[in-house]
Amino acid sequence: MVKFLKEGGFLPFTTGILMLVAVSHTTAQITELEPQLQDHIRAALTDNLDLDSWTERVTASEKRISQAGAWQDPMLTVGLMNLPVNSFDFNQEPMTGAWITLSQSIPLTDRYSTQRDIATLSTERVETELLVRQFDIAGSIGEAWYDWTFYRAAVATLDSTIEVLDQFLQIAGSKYETGSGLLQDLFKIETEQARLLDKRAVLAQMAKTTGERVAILLGRDPLDVPPAPGSIPQQFTPLTDIGLDSLLIKDSPTLASTRTGLEITRRQLDLKKSLRWPNLNLNAGYGYRQDAADGMSRPDFFSLTAGISIPVFGSAKQGAAVEEAAAVSRERQSQLNNQLLQLRFALQALLDEDLRLDEQITIYSSNLLPLATATVSASISTYSVNKTDIEALLMAQTALFNSRLELIDRLRDRAKTRVRIAALVGSSELILRDE
Repeated sequence: MVKFLKEGGFLPFTTGILMLVAVSHTTAQITELEPQLQDHIRAALTDNLDLDSWTERVTASEKRISQAGAWQDPMLTVGLMNLPVNSFDFNQEPMTGAWITLSQSIPLTDRYSTQRDIATLSTERVETELLVRQFDIAGSIGEAWYDWTFYRAAVATLDSTIEVLDQFLQIAGSKYETGSGLLQDLFKIETEQARLLDKRAVLAQMAKTTGERVAILLGRDPLDVPPAPGSIPQQFTPLTDIGLDSLLIKDSPTLASTRTGLEITRRQLDLKKSLRWPNLNLNAGYGYRQDAADGMSRPDFFSLTAGISIPVFGSAKQGAAVEEAAAVSRERQSQLNNQLLQLRFALQALLDEDLRLDEQITIYSSNLLPLATATVSASISTYSVNKTDIEALLMAQTALFNSRLELIDRLRDRAKTRVRIAALVGSSELILRDE
C-alpha cells in the first residue's frame, strides 16, 4: 500500500498543484436498479429537504467568489481644516479650508486573485460535498429498499410454509381418523403453525416500518408509503474485471472533496506568502479656501500621499503565518493519503463480502435448498406410511424454511453490498447522472 502511494498515489502531488479531479463517473455496471427504485431515487434527489439546504449552500458559496476577488472599497473623506474657534469665520485665517480626500488601498501582489481562487475552490468543494450527500441518500434508499424487499419476501415464505403445514394437518388428521396416527401430531403441527404466525407478525411489522422509512427517505410523510417492491435481484454481474480500485481513485466524491481541500490549503499558503508585501495606500485630497476679507485671492490646495506598512515584526507575523499555512497543507496531504488507504480498504472489504455472499448463494441455491426440498418430500412420503414420526417431518420442513429464508437474506445482503460499492466509488448508475 505504501509503495502504491509513492509510485502511483498522491504523494507525488506534493511538489505540484493538485486541482480538483472532476467526478467523471463510471459506466461499469456495479448494481442494476429496477425502474421503480430508479424513479424513487430521482424523486428523492429532487425533493429531499437536506439536499435543498445543500443547494442553497452552493449558491451562497458562489456569491462569495466575486467578493473575495474584489479590491477594498475606496474611502471618501470630507472635512474642515484649521477653522478658527474664536469666530468660526472661513476667511479669517489663510489656512482655513474645506477638504475632500479620496484614498484607495492598491495591492502590490496578486492576493485578490488568490483569494478568488480560494473562494472558487471552496465552491467546488461544497458542490462535491453535495454530491457526497446525494450518494449517501441514494445509498440509504437502496439499502432500505432491499431490506423492505427482504421482509416482504420473508413474509411470503412464511405464508407458503404455513400453507404446507395445513397440508401436514390434513395428512395427520387422515391418519388419526384411520387410527394410524396420533392426536399429539396434530397438536405439534398446530403449535409449529402458531410459532410461525408469531414470527410472521414480527416480519410483517418490520416490513411495514421499513416501508415507512423508505417514505421518509423519499421526503414523504411516513404514511405515504410508495408502492411495494417486487422480488430481490437474483443475478449479479461479476466485478472482477471492472477495475474498481482505479474507479475509486478517479470518481470517489469523498476523495475529490479532500483533494479540493488540499488545493485550498496550497492556495492559502500562496496567499500568506503574498501578504508579506503590504498594500500601497494612495491618498489624493483637494482643499477649497475662501478669498480673504480684503479681496485677496487664496488658491485652493491639492495633496497626494502614498504609504505602505513596514513589516517590522515580519518574522513573528507574516513569516509565522506562512509556516502555519505550510504545516496545514502538509497535514491535509497526510489526511488525503490516509483517506485513500481507508477507502481502498473499505472497498476491498466490500469486494470480499460480495465474493463470500456469491459463494453462499451458490451453496444454498445449488446444494442446501435442493437437499432440503428433497428431504421434505421424502419425509412426507415416509410419514404417510408410518415410517417416520412428525418430529422428523417438522424438522425437515423447518430446515427447508430456514434455507429459503437464508438464501433470501444473502441475496438481500449482496444487493445492499453492491449499493454500498456503487456509493463508495461514486458510480453514476446509483444517482442516475448523465455522463
